[in-house]
Amino acid sequence: MVQIHALRSFARERELVLVFISQIDRSYDSARKPFPDIGDIRLPNPLDLSLFDKACFLNKGEIQFQAA
Repeated sequence: MVQIHALRSFARERELVLVFISQIDRSYDSARKPFPDIGDIRLPNPLDLSLFDKACFLNKGEIQFQAA
């Protein structure tokens, strides 16, 4: 979490956009909802996901953007 705070500050100071790639938890069921959401992100370590502004999810060749 300390690293994400530092990266966020770094990006804001320099007006940069940072992109992070993450895995979706195996419990996500595409039959129940067509796209994963922020709650489906696999978090092996605690992380405050409110530090992120936007999220982009891919599923079966489709893309969806969401506010984080």
